[in-house]
Amino acid sequence: MYKCVFPNGDLRTASPNDVVLKSMKVVDGFLNRVEFRQAILLGYWNRQTDKNGVIENDSINLKNLRWTNDGAEDIVCNKIMKFKKKE
Repeated sequence: MYKCVFPNGDLRTASPNDVVLKSMKVVDGFLNRVEFRQAILLGYWNRQTDKNGVIENDSINLKNLRWTNDGAEDIVCNKIMKFKKKE
């Protein structure tokens, strides 16, 4: 999740930020521990199950849109880094 480090040392934190922003209930942009745990578990549940059961492969989780085939590189990070080099 934190393999993408920008030249200035910042980390790409899209996953945890996305969880917080999509799951806020108590205060905008904040979650308590219970809400955070529920958000993480529901995220996995939604990406690995359908009405018939657990999907054991990556056919529905869209992982191929976020990571290279071997899961070693963050596709969005690579695009950001290429854009940064052009500046």
